[in-house]
Amino acid sequence: MTCSVIYPPTLDWAWLTQRPQQLMRQFARHGYPTYFCNLTQRPGLPPEPAGPNLWVVHDHRAFVAGGLPDGPRLVWCSWPKLHDTLDLYRPAAVVFDAVDDFPEWRPYERAMLQRADAVVTSARSLFERLSGEHSRVYLVPNGWDDRLAREPLPPRPTDLPPAPVVGFVGAWAPWIDARLLEAVAARLPRWQFAVIGPLHGRRPARGANIHHLGHKPHSELASYLHHLDVGLIPFQLNQITRAANPVKLWEYLGAGLPVVATPIPEVLPLQDHVAVAAEPDGFARAIEAARQTDTPERREARKGLARQNSWTARFARLQAALADLLEAGR
Repeated sequence: MTCSVIYPPTLDWAWLTQRPQQLMRQFARHGYPTYFCNLTQRPGLPPEPAGPNLWVVHDHRAFVAGGLPDGPRLVWCSWPKLHDTLDLYRPAAVVFDAVDDFPEWRPYERAMLQRADAVVTSARSLFERLSGEHSRVYLVPNGWDDRLAREPLPPRPTDLPPAPVVGFVGAWAPWIDARLLEAVAARLPRWQFAVIGPLHGRRPARGANIHHLGHKPHSELASYLHHLDVGLIPFQLNQITRAANPVKLWEYLGAGLPVVATPIPEVLPLQDHVAVAAEPDGFARAIEAARQTDTPERREARKGLARQNSWTARFARLQAALADLLEAGR
């Protein structure tokens, strides 16, 4: 009997395709019946198919009460606060996917580590810290979604400003350095800056050449990525970003884009493909240089790096590392 995989309510399936959705899609693709429990509940609505072997659970209470799949169940949890709810699923095994280092999550971390049979981390700093807290910890960074590959080139979105355009893709989260972006945009008046993602209630960056385009469905993301000239990761340096392996990094590289980022630890080993700068003047110079020195060969090298670090490749690492947990019911 095949092991089923359950992801407890943490976020919504259709809101910003992130690591949890990507990994659950990989489990399903590889034959594991997978249940992604939505954070937003719609009582009475049955599990909704989202692909072969993949369902989105809208009525969590009914699912737990009478809808759990038969056979062994693996719970994949990325929110440590849920540590005391996981027995609801009567799991054969629990994996804690440590994806962020939010200070408000730290109080729940020890209990989650005690509950977990294995720990997976998305960033090396998390791996190094948690390896001293659990006997079984694996480093599996984020990856590139090969569904974003596009041949031939998709049409240019009508709301994307004219070239040259530098883009930021992702949620406008508190760890984004909006002041840095504003200062860089002021130094590069001939460039247009596109922010593609939800504001999350935060103040937008201000500038005549800064354009907030809002949230875009994942299915439309490739059209934007392939018409940018440079991809940006303007993160502040703090506890959260030191443990961040940005999904957008791999999305940019997969589109062949030159990348300019602040010196967060996860980009430093990739400086053959990512320009690093910490202050506005250096950031502006790096953007100009990235476009001036870009070549088809460099774009192909970035795409090749992304292919080597795809979600499919990440899952192969996971499947090998967790074989005993995943195969227990087979």
